[in-house]
Amino acid sequence: MEKSKRTFRGSYPAYALTYFFFYWSLGVFTSVLSMYLTGIGKSKAEMSFIMSASSLFGVVLIPIVGYINDKLRKPRLICTVMMACVAVFGILFALVRETMLLFLLNGCIMGFISSLSPVSERMATSTKYRYGTIRIWGTFGYAAAVQVACAMMEFTSPQLIFVSVSVSAVLAIVGFLGTDDISFTDTEAAKAAAGKQFSFLCAPMYILFVIIGFIFSGCSNLN
Repeated sequence: MEKSKRTFRGSYPAYALTYFFFYWSLGVFTSVLSMYLTGIGKSKAEMSFIMSASSLFGVVLIPIVGYINDKLRKPRLICTVMMACVAVFGILFALVRETMLLFLLNGCIMGFISSLSPVSERMATSTKYRYGTIRIWGTFGYAAAVQVACAMMEFTSPQLIFVSVSVSAVLAIVGFLGTDDISFTDTEAAKAAAGKQFSFLCAPMYILFVIIGFIFSGCSNLN
């Protein structure tokens, strides 16, 4: 048993499992969400309100989770706790119909997944494997999830979509627990850079990027 654990920790299958099901959770939840909300009788205004939660919660949660990760330096623990929350919230999302509850659950699910994306990217760049060979499993997971979600929407109960979110979140946890530790180094250069971490806010190119990103993302989400 002990030998099996050592073999799984830091192995390529552990990372493949992590990224496949982490992005599966994202793809299966978002791909048909608007159709699901329409199917349960939500108006266009209610649907827009519910789906706006993902961006609003993400703006708040992403920097908070990043700060917590920098302080605790336990990315596996953070990923495990937050994906466990995603698993629970996925089941609840399939059960509730109240607009405000759907808004809160959607915000929490998408906010948690979005806030873990930088952590997962850091994991991928800290492994002994090439980044592309790890990250491509996220692409496969997302693409497969979209196809499966559409099939579930067409041929089964739509609630199963959110059950699959919970299942994929649990499998992603198994993968996260099998990843290697991320090394954190407190170099003098890093400390000096931390003192200037907000200097980019005055950079003209950054401001231009924010404006373009705001317009593009807003139009994309509106569509």
